[in-house]
Amino acid sequence: MGRAKGRTCAPEEAPQSSDARVPPLRGWSQAAAITVGLVVLTGCVTPHRQTSGLSIPDEEPRAQTINARDLDAAALARVARVAESSGDIIDPAQIYRRMAERQSSAPEPRIELGRVLLRRGDVDGAEQAFQEALSLAPGHVDARIGSGQVQLARKQPREAAELFERILESDPVNVRALNGAGLANDALKRRTQAQAFYRRALLVAPDDPTVRNNLGLSLALSGRRDEAVAILRKLVDEPGALPRYRENLDYALSLRDPPESPSDKRL
Repeated sequence: MGRAKGRTCAPEEAPQSSDARVPPLRGWSQAAAITVGLVVLTGCVTPHRQTSGLSIPDEEPRAQTINARDLDAAALARVARVAESSGDIIDPAQIYRRMAERQSSAPEPRIELGRVLLRRGDVDGAEQAFQEALSLAPGHVDARIGSGQVQLARKQPREAAELFERILESDPVNVRALNGAGLANDALKRRTQAQAFYRRALLVAPDDPTVRNNLGLSLALSGRRDEAVAILRKLVDEPGALPRYRENLDYALSLRDPPESPSDKRL
């Protein structure tokens, strides 16, 4: 029987709704925002036409040495978002650290830092960032979800499941918490419960690709091949589909009988 190569977990794959809270830099192009980010981190700019797949206009804004202290929080946040989407031009973690220094009582820069570090596999750094955020705002939902994702990364699904379910008691339609609860239950091989959480998330966000992928793979792992294939086949045909979706579909297609002992590595 084939083994799935895909993974269902991804805080960082899902679109981050927090980006909507960051106002755009008025009158600034993306290239200008990147320029400022480079200046913030290095103090200078070297003109490039194309870097890491991101085209930059031939005529760039004139570079000046700008200290992070000269940018307001919205500007720094926007630069960090551009950095995350543009690859290795700028290190978004450094920008979020600077924001955290400037905003000593704000949990948000620490939460964003935790997300970046968790995507990089720096579980210890992510945990510290989320804990700092929680020390400033003990009930902050995003910080609590981040802590749950850290527990998943540490292979502590039981603790993660309990945390996500506590979050859902006060925020029952939080898609990220529902997805996290599904992942934790899948890791515990509680497929029926996991699928119920994914389906609840899809009632709120029916087009969410991460949740649909997770549901499809969970169905495959529980031997419900046809349902899994129907979900995953539609997902892989959509623009922007990730390679892991195809891998999970291939796994579902390879099934002939219910898997006897599915590996947690597929989650």
